[in-house]
Amino acid sequence: MLPPPPVLVFSNYPEREYGLRALRSGAAGFLAKTASPGEVVGAIRTILRGQRYVSRELADALAEHAVGGSERRPQDALSDREIQILRMLSSGQRNSQIASQLHLSVKTVQTHRTRILRKLELRTDTELATYAFKHKLIASRRQTVDEDTGGAAPPVP
Repeated sequence: MLPPPPVLVFSNYPEREYGLRALRSGAAGFLAKTASPGEVVGAIRTILRGQRYVSRELADALAEHAVGGSERRPQDALSDREIQILRMLSSGQRNSQIASQLHLSVKTVQTHRTRILRKLELRTDTELATYAFKHKLIASRRQTVDEDTGGAAPPVP
């Protein structure tokens, strides 16, 4: 049986937040979609040589984490599933929509929501969305539009 292929996560989410989680989950590397074509090629070559690829920003985050230079943030206590649900709730999705997309029961999503609010010491979905935006766990509407339109500003109505 062949070993699993190495995985390079290519994402538009912040490296400091999601890169660490990706590496802990077994990814061979994490790269932001804003990376240059040369960096993408370099990352792929590094991974094909059997090494891990870590960008400069992610290397800084790993170093801070290793020496304890960065304070533990409240969201670090959240599981990967809780982060996923936090992002979905913060983007305005309802519990039933999240349950359907993740193949969970509505009660399970509600339980995750309750745990997220407790761990982050928040009370409402509005506070949750504000927290997620402030800590760059979700993209701003402008960032989403820029990514969807290749940087072009949306038409003004």
